[in-house]
Amino acid sequence: MVTVLLSLLLLLPLAGCGETDRRQKFVAYEYRYFDTVTQVVGYAETKEEFDAVCATVFARLESYHKAFDIYYSYSTPAEGAPLSGLRDVNRAIARGQTTVAVSDTLYDLLEFSLRMHEATSGRTNVAMGAVLKLWHDCRADAESDPLSARLPRREALLAAAQHVDIGCVTLKDGTVTVTDPALSFDVGAIAKGYAAERIAEELEDAGITGYLLNLGGNVRAVGAPPGGTWTVGIENPDQASEQAYVAYLSISDGAVVISGSYQRYYVVDGKRYHHIIDPDTLMPEDRYRSVAVVAEDSGMGDAFSTALFNLDLSAGMALVEQTPGIEAFWVLPDGTTHQSSGFEDFVKK
Repeated sequence: MVTVLLSLLLLLPLAGCGETDRRQKFVAYEYRYFDTVTQVVGYAETKEEFDAVCATVFARLESYHKAFDIYYSYSTPAEGAPLSGLRDVNRAIARGQTTVAVSDTLYDLLEFSLRMHEATSGRTNVAMGAVLKLWHDCRADAESDPLSARLPRREALLAAAQHVDIGCVTLKDGTVTVTDPALSFDVGAIAKGYAAERIAEELEDAGITGYLLNLGGNVRAVGAPPGGTWTVGIENPDQASEQAYVAYLSISDGAVVISGSYQRYYVVDGKRYHHIIDPDTLMPEDRYRSVAVVAEDSGMGDAFSTALFNLDLSAGMALVEQTPGIEAFWVLPDGTTHQSSGFEDFVKK
């Protein structure tokens, strides 16, 4: 999944009474990774200090982008060496290589993905590559020639859906074993959130605080800004409305992740088809305009925002209420909103 761009309203907080905080607010942008805009907001005493942190963030972001990209290979794998790019893993599986040695980065991502598949009752499935590729190809063709926009053939979707069983995947001792050679991985529903979480953890381990990472709608706070909290605005999916935001959240740590149908889509015969595919119907469903998740872990937030988008409201609410560390906010097509029981704790008063 590629989540929608989350608009941020960042308020300049004041230092505590009697304290002088010499840090200033700086902002940087990067456009090259995960097909989205990355924004880094941080407080530092000097621009040089901020730039050094950003250099680290963008370097790590680049490494994750290259590892998780399923459309390009960035190096030629050495014979017998662990594969460091997911595209190379998919190609090895397609050639009939049942067991593949992978880098620690890929192994950890896939291990996390298996846990999220279980936690979301199968609604977030990184083994859906065969189905998602059909939709990706149609969207790409429509972008280059809108007049020829088409849907994937139903027969092709049903055939691809025979090869999405994540039960065919086993991880052990740095290797991935896949017993279905037609299965392929697509980690779009989890990659940005996972990358944001790992980068944030590295900053925290280095004692860096007062930063906010926004990977195209996957927002991860690394500690609070001086003297206050971050204010995050959840964008109104109705972009014709004079009300730009449907809620404002106050966070000092953790993540806010949004999945939405109103920015990433293409049009066939006058109807919009967004990018979040329901694993049951194999189609983009129109239950919601957006789903926002507040989570302790950005990767978990990413996985759950996808899962909730593909569940009806009662089932999604039940999943959230039984999962510690997750709260959610739904915007329906008619503009009405619903929220989980603990979501109000994050709403800015």
